[in-house]
Amino acid sequence: MNSLFSTTPTWNSFWDTIKEKYYPVKSYEDKYIKWTTLQQGRDQDVLDFSNVFHTLRTNLGIKDSEKHLVLKYRSCLHRYI
Repeated sequence: MNSLFSTTPTWNSFWDTIKEKYYPVKSYEDKYIKWTTLQQGRDQDVLDFSNVFHTLRTNLGIKDSEKHLVLKYRSCLHRYI
């Protein structure tokens, strides 16, 4: 008899279950696409952009290194800043 509880759950299986329940696939994909193409808006101030950056990163569970996040953040800002 094969039971759901006969195997030890992993962090990845837990995280996948949470994403399925609370982040519908289309919503998650849309947010991930927004994260990968994120750029500071033409009239968007840095504080507003920082909030969007942090919110998306948190909602998607992005766990990159601090160095990688800083590089991502800087690459999204206008060049003149």
